[in-house]
Amino acid sequence: MDVSPDDEIFIKGPNVMLHYHNKPEDIGESLRDGWMHSGDVPVMDADWRFPITDLIKDILITLGGKNITPSTLKTSSSSLPTSTMP
Repeated sequence: MDVSPDDEIFIKGPNVMLHYHNKPEDIGESLRDGWMHSGDVPVMDADWRFPITDLIKDILITLGGKNITPSTLKTSSSSLPTSTMP
C-alpha cells in the first residue's frame, strides 16, 4: 500500500483485482502500472491505521490550487460560532 501526493490510497499485490468480473473493459483508470487507485483518502491515526475519511472525487481545489477535503470543511465549520435567529 502507498499513498499518493494527493492522498489517494494505492494498492498493489497478488490480492488486487485484475479487472471487474465479466467487464474487463471497465477497469478505466482504476488500475495503472499494477497499482489499484482506490479513490479513497485516508487519515493516519495514532495506531498507524488508515481510516478512510473522503473520496478523491469529492476534493475541492481552490483558486490557489490547494486541495480541500469535505471532512476538513466539516471540521472547520463545526468550530465556527453559531447564531440564533430571534
